[in-house]
Amino acid sequence: MFSSLSFLRATNKGYKFKLASNVKDPGAFDDVVVEYLGDSCSKKHIFLQLKSKVKQKITMQQLLARKGDFSLHKYYESYIEL
Repeated sequence: MFSSLSFLRATNKGYKFKLASNVKDPGAFDDVVVEYLGDSCSKKHIFLQLKSKVKQKITMQQLLARKGDFSLHKYYESYIEL
């Protein structure tokens, strides 16, 4: 769904863009990567990691863990590296 919305927005704005998934370089944010030229002709990026849990709650323990699918620490470290 997010990929479709990104495609529609970039197309409607007239941006030249690339849309990719499972990219290696952006660390933990590798599920969806959008690269486009903004209004000032500068290169912009959106890095996204998509997770879902069907009928299961994400616990505070999962969020505070050093590793794991929902580790905020892991995503913070990847954000700092970007």
